[in-house]
Amino acid sequence: MEYFSEWGWHKEGTNLMFPPVVAGTIFDFVLLVEEIYALLGAVVPMVFGIVLTHPDGIGYPRRSNSDETVAAWSTPVLDVPAIFEDHLAGNGRMVAADLANHLWNAFGFEKCQYFDVEGEFKDVDR
Repeated sequence: MEYFSEWGWHKEGTNLMFPPVVAGTIFDFVLLVEEIYALLGAVVPMVFGIVLTHPDGIGYPRRSNSDETVAAWSTPVLDVPAIFEDHLAGNGRMVAADLANHLWNAFGFEKCQYFDVEGEFKDVDR
């Protein structure tokens, strides 16, 4: 399955990532895949990955509602390391959290702050 989205990188002339939207999209997509595969009764290994095209100049905001960035991506493609999952059923939340962590690693963070230890999505900016 593939999912395409424009995450609205541009904010008043700046190139900023909107972290809660990105993390929430990853969470929703992985859980959608988990639900579809459960409905189909499919038990097959899967690979989850993210490829961002044209992310050059995209910055990660230091705080919510700030134009100050921590880091900016400098190349035309960001290929986030894929995650292999041999049994998705019941594991979707952790797969989503791990995938988000891989994306956050690209911007110099140890992990994505929008997931708790059980892999539940939490919008910490609210």
